[in-house]
Amino acid sequence: MKKIILFSILLLSFNVIFADNMPDTNKTDAYLIGHVISEGEHLPNVAIIIKGTNLATYTDATGHYKMANIPVGKITILVKSFGFISEEYTIEVKQKQTFEVNFELKPDNINIEQVIVSGDKTEMNRAEAPMLVNVISTKLISNSGAVCGVDVLNFQPGLRVETNCQNCGVSQLRMNGMEGAYSHVLINSRPIFSALNGVYGLEQIPAQMIDRIEIVRGGGSALFGGNAIAGTVNIITKEPTSNSFQINSGLSLINGTTPDYNAGFNTSLVSDDLKTGLFIFGIKRNRQPYYANSDDFSEIPLINSNAYGFSAFHKITNQSKISIDFHNIQEFRRGGNKFDKLPHFSDITEQVDHDIMGGGITYDYLSKNYKTNFSVFLTSQHTGRDSYYGAEQDLSAYGLTEDFSFVSGMQFSHRFDKVLISPMKFIFGAENSYTSLTDKKLGYFDYDEDTQIEDRIIVNQQLITPGVYSQTEWELNKFKLLVGARYDVPDKRLNVTPVFMPRANLLVKLNKISKIRLSYAKGYRAPQIFNEDLHIETSAARQIIHTTSDDLKAEYSNSYSASIDFTKIYDFVQTYILIEGFHTILKNPFSSDFSFDEETKIMTMNKTNAKSGAFVQGINFESKFAFSKKLELQLGGTVQKSEYEVAQPWSEDEALVTKNFTRSPNSYGYAVIYYDPFKNTSISLTGNYTGKMYVPHFAGGLNSAGNLITEDQLVETKPFYDAGINISQTIKITNETKIQFSVGVKNIFNSYQDDFDMGIYRDAGYVYGPLLPRTFTFGLKLGKF
Repeated sequence: MKKIILFSILLLSFNVIFADNMPDTNKTDAYLIGHVISEGEHLPNVAIIIKGTNLATYTDATGHYKMANIPVGKITILVKSFGFISEEYTIEVKQKQTFEVNFELKPDNINIEQVIVSGDKTEMNRAEAPMLVNVISTKLISNSGAVCGVDVLNFQPGLRVETNCQNCGVSQLRMNGMEGAYSHVLINSRPIFSALNGVYGLEQIPAQMIDRIEIVRGGGSALFGGNAIAGTVNIITKEPTSNSFQINSGLSLINGTTPDYNAGFNTSLVSDDLKTGLFIFGIKRNRQPYYANSDDFSEIPLINSNAYGFSAFHKITNQSKISIDFHNIQEFRRGGNKFDKLPHFSDITEQVDHDIMGGGITYDYLSKNYKTNFSVFLTSQHTGRDSYYGAEQDLSAYGLTEDFSFVSGMQFSHRFDKVLISPMKFIFGAENSYTSLTDKKLGYFDYDEDTQIEDRIIVNQQLITPGVYSQTEWELNKFKLLVGARYDVPDKRLNVTPVFMPRANLLVKLNKISKIRLSYAKGYRAPQIFNEDLHIETSAARQIIHTTSDDLKAEYSNSYSASIDFTKIYDFVQTYILIEGFHTILKNPFSSDFSFDEETKIMTMNKTNAKSGAFVQGINFESKFAFSKKLELQLGGTVQKSEYEVAQPWSEDEALVTKNFTRSPNSYGYAVIYYDPFKNTSISLTGNYTGKMYVPHFAGGLNSAGNLITEDQLVETKPFYDAGINISQTIKITNETKIQFSVGVKNIFNSYQDDFDMGIYRDAGYVYGPLLPRTFTFGLKLGKF
């Protein structure tokens, strides 16, 4: 409560401080009118923005726009729309006059001028950012038939999503070869993903609420948290931009038989003066369990989920804005067998029932000369999880987890015309993170012993982590240097000294078509409970639980990267090519010791520090070729190596060791082709390649041939080639309303794991390769889009 009061006072104080600089909001009777076209066609929903203010409008269905009471004096008009190169135009405005300004935009089919916020939490041109930021666009999310956030992350270099459990279907995102805990996940640039939310979190974010996803590989800038070692994923949700609505439904048939239904709606309402907006969404999903073999144990779990929420803004003045957002996600998932019975009457069940509620409020100020930005935010999320991870009718396998996270912060930035020898942008910010996590095993009555077993606390963790950061950006001719540092103070209960993390990025413009970027970042992971520790796997009819060693030390990293990219627009094609090298050194990397209790049948994977360091290194490449608005090709991939300096155990048998990071292939990649053969017809072809990797396979179950597995093995998997197609047809109902039909196939060639274990004693963690077998998809969309 004290923090809320403090930030409320700060917000009001800055309103007072900046009040003298607020523009005159009196009626000017000055009007701005015009239209926006491209290649002879009028463009709807193009943003018309007066720079240095919150004044904006959008072109209507006919491509025309109108703004009333625009400020007098010299103003700069910015015109931008996704898929087109932005334009600016400066005019001198006088009272009671009408100005007509028309624009013709050039197509930007390879997103040369994609606007991002993951550079310094303010909007900037991606091509001008000192750090390398990749963007997963609305176009890819829509055309790939994605249901949730994880469905599109494979279409970026250095990124790979994998399933880690046959029973509950838990997945994780690997960046540059490192497991999920090395990545920093943000929602609207805010770090609200707690340890518990990280277990299934990316799967629980519906694609319908996502506007785009921004990817920063490596440590990035000082603005990101210390655990952004492998990189940062910033999920930008949709905001109200114009009056619109959309209703959609979809059906996927996994292997042609198992249904996965989803339906949703969203609507956007904006006031006539564009000072207030509201976006509302709701999604429902129902997926039945999928069985890959004949043992009646599921390989893909049942999911029932509901999600709803809203985001809204109000422009207090032309220079200040308040934004709020809220979401509630309820998800039930279950894997194993005997789905018609209670979990403790089944042979194996992993069942989790989540109720996630979160939201936040942000205040933004932008000075009239757009040199000064100030932002303050509060965001929080509460998650309740009822769970059952058990086998052989185990009454002790019920659990209850409560998680609460609260993050507050502020950021101030100012751009100086000249400091020493060049223009300079200065940024200072502070964040404070509070997390509370309680995980307990629920009590039960032991009929064999005629005894009531009480609840047992497994984890009770409260952490407060304050941090400050500062960053400067210098621009001189062909050079742009981003230098900063972050200072985090881990909770004293973790016995970790405060961490100073310098970070630097350099952009060198070699010429008009090529750029070089160099980057360095230091990071750390504190010895605390991470998301993978909260997933209890039931394997070989025994529980596998994750714990942390009492003497676990913090893990530190030093990351380096260098890239060169080429952008060239020819008469017949727009091209973009990127090559990036990366090298990350890990000190005190986390590893695991294994032990098995014969009496309780519990396998414990205790997180410890490896006996030596580790490294990850490799090359990412990316290319885009847009021959026209009708045809676009994207290709990308990664070649890498991930190793410990000294071989580490991967099994309870200490003799079984490996230097390799398990589940990390040395090569993987993707391809996307967009083709619009006719005006309202679109075809999307997608492909993913996953190279060979080493996956632990524990003894105890039956292999796919029905034979008993008698010893633990480190299996080298085969490569996979996962191809998909999606075809959509759009029909105009009115000038603004459309209906779209789509049909597609994922994993056309059914490149899918074919050696799952069978039976109650199977190794549920022995799962790898594409997320789905061959799957047929059907979609329907109605609305203004």
